[in-house]
Amino acid sequence: MSDKRQRRIDALNSLEVTEWSASCGELEYVLAAATEENIKTLLDAGFTKEMIVEAQGGFPDNDIDLTLLAVNYADVYCWHKDIGFCEEDELNEIMSKEKCG
Repeated sequence: MSDKRQRRIDALNSLEVTEWSASCGELEYVLAAATEENIKTLLDAGFTKEMIVEAQGGFPDNDIDLTLLAVNYADVYCWHKDIGFCEEDELNEIMSKEKCG
């Protein structure tokens, strides 16, 4: 995994999730507040202002949809409420432990 990609994933996972939704096994959205601190964290990780505004639906006052940033700019497609964005094998391991536990 590239350092740039890992920095972006780490930044996404460092933000406090304010709301999320999944249905039928599909992640719909994961939101974080559009605070100055959160935006700075994302910018420092290599996301651009344009990417962040796109993740806000074009409205700077909206929350940030971390799912859009993860899928489109960090090439990560899985998310779990306890660990954040992760690789598919990590998610499968967690899910199998939850079923057994």
